[in-house]
Amino acid sequence: MKSEKGSSIVMAVVVGMVLTILLGACFAIASSYHNRSIMNHQERQAYLTAKSIVDTISVQITAGNDNFIPKESEPTIEFNDIQLTGDTCEEKKATITLNNTDNVIVIVASATNYKQTQEIQLTMTKDSTTGQWQNLQYSHKGETVYEKE
Repeated sequence: MKSEKGSSIVMAVVVGMVLTILLGACFAIASSYHNRSIMNHQERQAYLTAKSIVDTISVQITAGNDNFIPKESEPTIEFNDIQLTGDTCEEKKATITLNNTDNVIVIVASATNYKQTQEIQLTMTKDSTTGQWQNLQYSHKGETVYEKE
């Protein structure tokens, strides 16, 4: 009978240790998912901010706003400190580049949110019949998404 009392204490200690290990593992997994979720949110916010900048510039170009359409003499326009209302990104930049030989404008916007940077590129082409600028394709920075005719 005395040996059974000792085994009950050992069993209780072992069960307690197993539960402690399981709870610790669950906490570590939950913490990892939480951190990944925060990082994904920050990355998504940077992406949406960069896309918003590209879309806003695209609307200005389509409307014919000369401040956003590069000239042959100055084929690149840079915006280094873009201010957006209610935005959490600490750095927002955009570059508009004209490739006059192909009638193409490439807009590249970059946004950084808590060390997560996203760069979005929009290629616009000029319609040969109407002379209007039209969105061609969104892509990652540096990709060539048009073909010379």
